[in-house]
Amino acid sequence: MAASSRLDRRSVLALILALGLVSLLADVVYEGGRSISGVVLSSLEAPAVAASAIVVGEAASYAVRPLGGWLSERLGRRGPWVVMFAGYLLGVGSIPLIALAPTWREVFALYLVERVGKGLRAPARNAIIAAASKETIGYGRAFGLHEALDQLGAIAGPIAVGLVSYSGGFRLAVALLALPGAASLATLALAFRRFSYITPSRPEEARYEGGAPIGYYIFAAASIGALAPWSLLSYHNSAMGFTIIATYYSLAMLVDAIASLIAGSALDKYGARTLAAIPAASAMASLTLLLNSSPATALAAALLYGAAMGLIESLGKAGVALLAGPSPRQYGYYGAATGLGYAASGALIGAAYSQGSVWLAAYILTLTVLALTTLHNTAKHTSRKEINP
Repeated sequence: MAASSRLDRRSVLALILALGLVSLLADVVYEGGRSISGVVLSSLEAPAVAASAIVVGEAASYAVRPLGGWLSERLGRRGPWVVMFAGYLLGVGSIPLIALAPTWREVFALYLVERVGKGLRAPARNAIIAAASKETIGYGRAFGLHEALDQLGAIAGPIAVGLVSYSGGFRLAVALLALPGAASLATLALAFRRFSYITPSRPEEARYEGGAPIGYYIFAAASIGALAPWSLLSYHNSAMGFTIIATYYSLAMLVDAIASLIAGSALDKYGARTLAAIPAASAMASLTLLLNSSPATALAAALLYGAAMGLIESLGKAGVALLAGPSPRQYGYYGAATGLGYAASGALIGAAYSQGSVWLAAYILTLTVLALTTLHNTAKHTSRKEINP
């Protein structure tokens, strides 16, 4: 049973706010620590390859998500809560320990542990949010609200770490991150105490005809693969200077939060067709790479990038519950698919960019068409009732 009869709209909002606060506080830790990762490694005389290899942690985060989903279902009714707590503990516990790390090797390992923790907890948390919101506030609104709160932490963390490290050094800055980390775990414990009766659906409750909706995961990978990473967008607009680019990134994160709220409400109102906005926003952001760099085009790129990320984080996650069912295992598969999409975004779109406008346009168009086609085919094999709840 996904949720008990005690579940009402007010309780669900309380749960989403609680888990959103957990993510907000945890993101202060994660994003605060990650924002200075290069500086920390440099100060400990790490080789340049170590700084660039930090992306291995991002790959690990997505690679372990199917494991996180599997464990959530194997550990019994409260398995998702157990896995979620373990994932957050690894995450918020590893970053503050950087303050005690004697060499860059320990720092590198701690950053890797943080990413693994994120990968383990994500399927369980997303499945709980989906299970709770199914018949109350709607999948879209639930994930939109959670993403908006999450982004507040992503914005606050780097600012706080930057201010503290400016006067006290990086070790003091990361050590102080233990405070929001402890608050995050305490909030999660309180949420468990009140809402532990909410459990995701079992794998056999999947809605897609024939099992996992492979087409939806192809859709997710293609949609994200069509989105140019921020590093490439900022590279293209590097003539704007550090200050403007940093300011534009902050605006992008603000747009992310706003877009997630708007898109979530739209999905609950209009159903699965709203998911088509994800590849559309990704393509539009990437197509700014075809334009000459200027303050206006750089701003457009930032705003579109933020909108695309907001749609991915709200609509994309809600779509799993809408088309597959709110099980941790399905969210684990989705995590692996999005990881492949981000890998393609970081590598293939960069290669197309270096080959010229024609190759870049062809790459973006191909993935956009693939995403829309697979979304259409997946929706056809899902009951009409579930597409438009």
